[in-house]
Amino acid sequence: MSGPGRCWTTEPRWRWAEIRLGGRWRPCRIESRRLHQGSTTWVALVRWGSGPDDWGWYLHHPDTIRRTHQPTDPDGPASW
Repeated sequence: MSGPGRCWTTEPRWRWAEIRLGGRWRPCRIESRRLHQGSTTWVALVRWGSGPDDWGWYLHHPDTIRRTHQPTDPDGPASW
């Protein structure tokens, strides 16, 4: 996600979430966030696995990302 603007590291209390991928919710970790270029919409750098392709920038919207208070999977984001 290149371009102008500041990127913020996500505080631990806001880090745990679930992301909707392939029609189902998966545990994930929000690593950083930023305002989308030229707008007031937030995007988040999300990691949902330990593989090199298990991450991406996503629009932070309730239909795609929802916060949880702790990891929902004991082998999920906390172990990455």
